[in-house]
Amino acid sequence: MKKTFLLLGIVAMALGNMTSCSNILEEEGTIPASAKTGTLTVALEADNGIDVSTKTDVVTVPSDLTSKMKVTATKTGESTEITSLQYKEISSSSYIYSSTLAPGSYSVTALYDETNNAVLIWDSPIFKGTTTSDVTVEKGKEAEATIEATLQNSQIVVDNSAYTEFCQLATVSELYVYNGTTVPTTEEGKYSLLNNNALETKTLYVAAGQSDVYINIKGQLSSGGQTFEVEKSICSGDEEKTEAAKKYTVKYSLSTENGSMKITININGYITVKEIKVDVNPYEEDNATNE
Repeated sequence: MKKTFLLLGIVAMALGNMTSCSNILEEEGTIPASAKTGTLTVALEADNGIDVSTKTDVVTVPSDLTSKMKVTATKTGESTEITSLQYKEISSSSYIYSSTLAPGSYSVTALYDETNNAVLIWDSPIFKGTTTSDVTVEKGKEAEATIEATLQNSQIVVDNSAYTEFCQLATVSELYVYNGTTVPTTEEGKYSLLNNNALETKTLYVAAGQSDVYINIKGQLSSGGQTFEVEKSICSGDEEKTEAAKKYTVKYSLSTENGSMKITININGYITVKEIKVDVNPYEEDNATNE
C-alpha cells in the first residue's frame, strides 16, 4: 500500500468566462496584463502513511506544513525562473496553493523540509514530489495535474513491548543512535532514545542514503550483575544504506540459545608421604671395594 501526499493541480484562466471581452480588447489593440496570464492552483491532500513490513503506521503531519510547504512551478526551458505558489486556504481535506502564471509548460514541485540537511533529527519528516509530466497553462482552458509528495526520510524507533520485557531482566543505562565511524565520547552527537528511563516519546528521523548510522545499548543484567554493551547498524542484510519511507524498528531481547559452564578449582596444599626403603649391605660394599 503506497502512502503519499496528493497534490491536485488545477490551471484556470484568470478572467474566467470573460473570453469574449478579451477578444474585443485585442481587436481594439488594448490587452490588459491579466489577459496574458493563467492561474495555477494546487490542492495538497494529506495521505500521511508509511509502509512498514507488516502494517501501516501514520506519520504526523507537521503543524507548519501550510506555511512552510514550498510549491514551485518552473517553466520548461527556463529553469532559473521559478515562481513560488503562495498558500491560499485550507479546505476539509486539502491545502490550497495558487499563483498567476504566463501561458506555457511548467514542472511543479512540492517540498517540505526543515531538516537543514541533518542526518538525524527529531520530529521532522521530509515530503517531496514533482509532476510526472509538464503542466500546460493556456488562456481560456483548464488543466489538471497530480503530484505524489512522498516521505523522503525514515524513522528509528524501539519496539515498546519488547523493550518492556527486556527491562524485566536488565537495567538499561544508555540507549542512543549516532552517525559516524566512531562512538561519540560526549553527549553531543548521541540521540538518546531514553527519557527518564522510559522510551522517548519524540520520533527520531534519519536521512536516506546513510551507511554509518548505529544504535547502541548499555546496561546491566538483573541476575548476576553482568554489564553489557551492544552496537548495531541500522542497515541490515543486503541494505547498505538507509532508505526513504521506512520505519526501522529495533527489538531487544536476551539470548537464551547458549548455556553456561561453571568450574570451581580448589587448591589443596596437603601432601602424602610415601616411604621408599633401601637396604644397604656393608659387606657387599666392602667386597666390592676389595676386589
